Amino acid sequence: MTMFIDDFLYTVAVYGGLDLHGKDVGTSWTLLEKTANPGDNQITLVTAVTWNVGNEIAIAPTDFSVKEKETFAITAVSSDGKTLTLNTTLRFKHIGKLILSLFFYLICRNIN
Repeated sequence: MTMFIDDFLYTVAVYGGLDLHGKDVGTSWTLLEKTANPGDNQITLVTAVTWNVGNEIAIAPTDFSVKEKETFAITAVSSDGKTLTLNTTLRFKHIGKLILSLFFYLICRNIN
């Protein structure tokens, strides 16, 4: 495994196993409360989250194309933790409460 941290290269040889555990972020994934349409820059979630401004999220596609997965940075979180404002607008439609195919997940889980 090779990692770049602050422009330094670190290599770790693993014989047997290596477990890395990211920072506990509470809820790490959830569903959309309502459908998000192209051009929207806010999304409403089913579950309140404790994510922070600057965290990166990904939205899985609700269509048959994996190319409709989108990633964003969070620019604002509502006081109830259920509405996120994104750094750019959605390019694709993401259907809300579609349990089998739509979920959000937090990309950034830094290791301390």
